[in-house]
Amino acid sequence: MDISLITPCHYKPGQLEYVSFIRGGSGWSHHQGPSFYQFSDGRVLMLWTAYDIHECNNDNVMLYSLSENLGETWSDPEVFMASPGANISHSFLVQLRGNNRVLMFNREGRYVGAKVDPVTKKVVVWADYARSLNRIILRESFDQGQSWNFGREFTPELIVPNHQPPFYGAPEDFQQLVSGRLLVATVYLPPDKKKPQHYSATFLYSDDEGKTWQRSNNIDVPEQRGAMEPTFVELEPNHLYCLLRNKSGFLYETESFDGGAIWSSSIKTKIPSPEAICKLLKLNSGNIILIWNNVSSTTQQPRYPLTIALSQDKCRSWSKSKVIATESGVNQLSNFGVTQLSDGRILLGISHYHATPPTTSDIDLAIFDENWLTK
Repeated sequence: MDISLITPCHYKPGQLEYVSFIRGGSGWSHHQGPSFYQFSDGRVLMLWTAYDIHECNNDNVMLYSLSENLGETWSDPEVFMASPGANISHSFLVQLRGNNRVLMFNREGRYVGAKVDPVTKKVVVWADYARSLNRIILRESFDQGQSWNFGREFTPELIVPNHQPPFYGAPEDFQQLVSGRLLVATVYLPPDKKKPQHYSATFLYSDDEGKTWQRSNNIDVPEQRGAMEPTFVELEPNHLYCLLRNKSGFLYETESFDGGAIWSSSIKTKIPSPEAICKLLKLNSGNIILIWNNVSSTTQQPRYPLTIALSQDKCRSWSKSKVIATESGVNQLSNFGVTQLSDGRILLGISHYHATPPTTSDIDLAIFDENWLTK
């Protein structure tokens, strides 16, 4: 595989270390959407997608790399998953407590309508989501992620009221609650809101380790394009807090007090944001971090600076934000993944988009800890 070794990034307690981790143009022009998962044996898995020119490319791959030393050095990337004529993305893992069984959600899409110019390597026409088909797949591993079964597809009828094909949606977050309940956040386009797009969010939950699933109530926001990319944390047993991407210029929030079965009506927060992803993470200390592009915009620009804030009162208030990295023009720092490892260090993988044609997307890596946040 024509891809260079991953750049090491060494952890220094109380400091922020930041490196260009994987360069666009290594194997594929774009590397995007990193996610991390630490298994109970200490290994850290990183997954991300790689494609050329268009993120809706129906010939992309999902790559993986493993770290045996808490994210400082990584194995050479290899193909983790691919499907001929399809787009693979949105992978989220949970290892069930007390055993080696791991569950993984991911999306498999077949996009239609996209056009790219092979000479300029620009996207000429974006994919038509209303006509594109997605599948949400649940796979299992019984050896801490070293091998996987073929999985099963979640029927769209479980997610979408009054479903009419084709289904367009994705998993966005997946966790096991203190109670043992499995909870996955999803978004989808309702049949009557595909043009113009207006997304809804819902949660699926299982109390029998993934054998059967039930659906929460619907979550929406009134803004154009609706509720997107939910991220959530468990504040206390069965008390959940969720933030939502949208086009208002500020994040929306919703809460559940019964483990994700019923969610409150969403409310606009005072947290400024473009239409871009944000991530919540509960730390080992019980405090919570929010990572996002801290600027108010009703468009998808600018997706910088990339900032972080800390809450010590269950998301009721946030510390002054701290800049992790910034950019300029129409470049982007977005589509990131974050986790805290067993020793307290935090790994943050960032999709770093370079807009100068021919466009590329790197993955950057930041390593820091809670002490750095509170300095």
